[in-house]
Amino acid sequence: ATAQAWTADYQGTAPKAFLEYIDTFIDGRDQYARYLSVINSSGTGKSRMLHEVGKLVAHVSFIVREKESTGYPPADIDVRNYFDIVPTSQQAAYSRCVAFLTSLFRNLHTQLHEASAATDYNGVITALYEISTVDEPQHRSRRQSFYHKVVADAKDVAGSLRDLHSAAKSLEDFLLSLGCDISPTPAQGAFGNRSKPNRSKPDRGGLLPQRHKVLLMLSFDEAHRLTTMRGMQNETVYSYFGELRRALRTIRLYSIFTVFASTTGEIFQFSPVRQEDDPSRRLQLGQLRTIPPFIHMGFDQFMKIATDGMEITELTGIDYAVHLGRPLFATRYLAGNDEVKRGIVGFAAEKLLNGSWPADVKNLSKQQKFACLSARLPLNFTPMPTSLHSEEVEQVEKHLRILLRTHNDRAGIVTETPSEPILALGAQLVMRDPAFRPPLALFEQLDHLAVHRGERGEAIAGLLLLMAMDKARALPTPAAGVVRVTDFLEALLPSTTRDVLPCQYGRSPAAPPPNTLFSSAADAINLRTTFAQSSMHFTHWMSVKSQKVVSQWHLFACMARGAGIKCANSFPGVDFIIPFLLRGDTASPAAISAILIQVKLDKSYGSNPNVRLFDAMDPQELGIFDQDVTMPVVRIVFSLAAKQPSFLVGPFYDAKTSVITHSQADSILTSTGSRKRKISDATPDTIATVQSDSISAPIQSRTRRKTVAATPDSIATRVSTRRRHMTASAIPDAIATVHPASTSAPTRSHTRHKTLHSEQVVSRKLQ
Repeated sequence: ATAQAWTADYQGTAPKAFLEYIDTFIDGRDQYARYLSVINSSGTGKSRMLHEVGKLVAHVSFIVREKESTGYPPADIDVRNYFDIVPTSQQAAYSRCVAFLTSLFRNLHTQLHEASAATDYNGVITALYEISTVDEPQHRSRRQSFYHKVVADAKDVAGSLRDLHSAAKSLEDFLLSLGCDISPTPAQGAFGNRSKPNRSKPDRGGLLPQRHKVLLMLSFDEAHRLTTMRGMQNETVYSYFGELRRALRTIRLYSIFTVFASTTGEIFQFSPVRQEDDPSRRLQLGQLRTIPPFIHMGFDQFMKIATDGMEITELTGIDYAVHLGRPLFATRYLAGNDEVKRGIVGFAAEKLLNGSWPADVKNLSKQQKFACLSARLPLNFTPMPTSLHSEEVEQVEKHLRILLRTHNDRAGIVTETPSEPILALGAQLVMRDPAFRPPLALFEQLDHLAVHRGERGEAIAGLLLLMAMDKARALPTPAAGVVRVTDFLEALLPSTTRDVLPCQYGRSPAAPPPNTLFSSAADAINLRTTFAQSSMHFTHWMSVKSQKVVSQWHLFACMARGAGIKCANSFPGVDFIIPFLLRGDTASPAAISAILIQVKLDKSYGSNPNVRLFDAMDPQELGIFDQDVTMPVVRIVFSLAAKQPSFLVGPFYDAKTSVITHSQADSILTSTGSRKRKISDATPDTIATVQSDSISAPIQSRTRRKTVAATPDSIATRVSTRRRHMTASAIPDAIATVHPASTSAPTRSHTRHKTLHSEQVVSRKLQ
């Protein structure tokens, strides 16, 4: 299936973007050499992108992956063995690199000169593409024969710079003579007597626009193997990469460009530069520069695009999920047989764990557990130098974490686990095993210095919501992967408080005083009835950095991915948003509502509900809904720092004003819990998804910062009725609820409103 997936039609414009990226840097006067690295995790399409570049420019690739590797394309054994030989000294390594390049250029010149198709630059591209391709047996045999001769001749080359320059000059002159219309290279002016381009040759059909400045591209795939340090004790240490780069610097005036591609952390040694690879220290001192790595190969290239609504059963299917994210899973799924398709989630689990599946979950490493958690939770690393961030680099190398940005060693790197539905399902498969124990696994991560904890306990709340969803997913549903909103709420809340679901809400002629029952069923609306046909698809969280990209359309797009939204800290009043389909089977932007969630880890938000937080959770005021949308939503508050756990069902009143605010017209169930250091203090009486034996080990702080070991035993959920003109309180830390809008526009939160309260008031203290 892997080999067949390689032949799938390429999707995206990454090859063109890659060449344009090179053009922006290639003429820099302070460039050390004409090379760059291509870095990112497995399955993002690095090798395939470079293969497609071979259709745009003359390209020769070398694959030097390990002998034990089962990756595709397979290794070029002769080239790999050539660079596996341990040289006797640094100078010997340098000479071997010079000899290899010299032999390569000579053999390329001979091969192209004899090729009948190489009568113009298009012909050169075609001839080299046939040499480099691994698609068909005859091409693979030709590739092996060519590299065998290159390596054999390299052993007979003295490895002198004079020979290298002569070979590079002859090859470039030959390519220019075929009608190449790129700008003259610096070498033409430096050496003179260059062959003039033959303008009478056929046009290249737009394959290589004039602005591109690369005549020949070399690429080393799995290039981290070249960074292995050599040298005995008390001797200068060196690597083949360092010596190869020194050789490339000597031919920097030619239109020859080299690419080093890798997934592993060792590639970061390409940039910044180690002192061993830069004895003159010109790179380290900033006198010369290397080109920043290219890391963006694209995402969602195989996504199915729907112009209208989609059936929710289609959105929740595996066939839809595999088309989102990196191309690895889509190409494998499309090329595979029924067995491959049935096992695609298990394959995703294997890639995530960097191991086999099924596995002994009890003995998973901390890195493997982090990979599973971060595929569903937005867990990030604390910024620090790359040299101190080996765990983060390992996540990119072995566990499919995506590299977003690279800096120098002092600034470190920026990584993220993006929204990939198939990986979320793979992580869910692993986390479903009772031995995984998600709460304990999460606290092990939060107790680590490198993992960013979040400012208000968002990771804790996010995990509890995922656990509730997994629990609800096990219940009978109309279709696989579809969960009823009411089932989700029942899975989230403890059994003693699930009577909130049949509670009634609406409007009454007058607001009753506190703790009185309102029994008029005429105006009442049953919560369970309202959401009886509401369904949701939620497997993981996706971080959103800007409030501007949260609307009903974006909620629909997120639901299609099975993603809930983790809001940025700048988003006023909401930490999490879970989209759901209000009714029916066809999902479209206009049919999407939301569960809005706020998390508090502040002792000032105790057992008594802060109604102003709910008031600030106005979806119209926040721009989530348009002003004319009257859509019921669900709002939930996690209060993780309350001193006393308790449950309350409203109505609630503003203690400062002694009047009912418009938000207090809602029935509110509040569960607040204490912030304790022992996770075993969490109880099923407060959160249904917390099992009595799921957390037993105390969390001890290993850093100077305050340990975020708060018990995840606090939730406040409410149902409200209000119209589009409802004004939200100007509190930045607002929260979320369920609200169809009321019939008249309220003035402000301190005005009196007509209300309908729940049929009962329940108060219970937990030991």
